[in-house]
Amino acid sequence: MNTGPETIEFGWVGWVERTWRARLSERDQDACYEVLVELVYKAALDPERWQSFVDCLSHELSGNVVTLWTQLPGLAGRPQRWSSFRGEIDPDIFARYWADPRSMPWKTQMLPGVTERFVDLEPLDPDAPLEKTEFFWDWMKPQGLAAMAPRTFVFGSQRGRPVASIAIYQIESNPPLTADELTFLDRLTPHLHRAYKIQDRLLGLARREGVLQEVIDRLPTAVVLVDDQGRVMATNESARASIESGLGLRIEDGRPVLDDPDNTEWLDERIQRAIDPKARQALREGTGVTQASRVAHRPVLVTPLLAPPRESERPEAAAVIFLGDPRLAEIATDNILRTLYGLTRAEADLTRLLADGRSLEEAAERRGVKPTTARSQLKRIFAKTGAKRQSDLVRIVLNGVAALRAE
Repeated sequence: MNTGPETIEFGWVGWVERTWRARLSERDQDACYEVLVELVYKAALDPERWQSFVDCLSHELSGNVVTLWTQLPGLAGRPQRWSSFRGEIDPDIFARYWADPRSMPWKTQMLPGVTERFVDLEPLDPDAPLEKTEFFWDWMKPQGLAAMAPRTFVFGSQRGRPVASIAIYQIESNPPLTADELTFLDRLTPHLHRAYKIQDRLLGLARREGVLQEVIDRLPTAVVLVDDQGRVMATNESARASIESGLGLRIEDGRPVLDDPDNTEWLDERIQRAIDPKARQALREGTGVTQASRVAHRPVLVTPLLAPPRESERPEAAAVIFLGDPRLAEIATDNILRTLYGLTRAEADLTRLLADGRSLEEAAERRGVKPTTARSQLKRIFAKTGAKRQSDLVRIVLNGVAALRAE
């Protein structure tokens, strides 16, 4: 094993370099292993740390080239790749061969989903010299690699197909890996496998968060999350639209503010009640009362979040404000009605007014058309929506997806 610290010239900074140099000076293989394991788990949280890992491992393996790639589920396009090779080589070469594994000289597509340890890849054609293949001349020769299969470990799979692996390519001038080096590599395999699972889990959580945010953004009601100090932590698309358009809701010094000072005072008082831990417990037990009212003709609801905050130094969401805005809902409802049922703008406007409880005559007057015109439009609306009477139409609007934002 090569453990001489005098050959390290990777330009690392911070903790990695200091720890690596200090431990190598002890010439302790276990210490080197600990450093690599720490880098594996750091890379699980920050994939760019894989570069430090492959550099460290390459040094430990007498400078042989280490290449690691991952393609996490749900991420389209080419895989991410990290290599200890410092020379010039076209990265598109790897992507091209990865896109068509059959073009490689080894049975890479025959590997199981996850291997138990590092293995030598089997040649696709045992009688065909590796030196005669395009892969050797395109990928291996430019890096000074020996004409032999890499030592490979697959630590991530998707539907039985390898999507994360690490390969050790022998340099032409180097002897084969020793038994100690092979044992050393296999000690890393469970940690690499766990690291991929961590990355996959984090990606899934990020996806779930994105989906939930999208759902909340489609609500025509403004949603504002506040922490236990009453400061705004997050808003949905309707709240942001309300803030940007000056429709009444603002954020000043990190706190939600309404147009009228009396309304803001009312809101502050309700927020303070909602962020009190006793309010959360009372609501959970069914004895608490959610603070709701109409402020400037707009429904406002302030309620504690049932999920208790974590023990954390960072601010935690403690309460939520729901602020209705008829103007935002009108825009959302009109757009969805036109999309769902193929209504014209005039037909969607009439449908929304009827759903708001107005009579046909009132809706016609509000829109500035004759009652006969409104009745003709209503017949076309019935035909497009499948409603047989006006009450059916109202129920379709109020109980259906037309109550949500289209985008």
